[in-house]
Amino acid sequence: MCFRHFLMIVLLTSSLVACNKQQKIIFAGDSISYKGSEARNSESIARECREISEKLDTYLKDGWRVVSSSPKEKVVYLDSGTCKGTEYVLEK
Repeated sequence: MCFRHFLMIVLLTSSLVACNKQQKIIFAGDSISYKGSEARNSESIARECREISEKLDTYLKDGWRVVSSSPKEKVVYLDSGTCKGTEYVLEK
């Protein structure tokens, strides 16, 4: 086997291994802010933040690992509140 064929096999094998990985993006919220006097909708805003937030520990226990993370804000409840937290890119 010549070097060129060997190199092609190595490259194909490494790309196939990379294809078998799963990636997932999750948001883990840790605080809420309200726009103006929208605190009257605080329960609805809090409920929506809970619904879009996921627990990182659950994924880590299941074999996922954090590839990257960054601060993130998500606007919720008809633009009257903001969930603040971290967005994680996970890989398994």
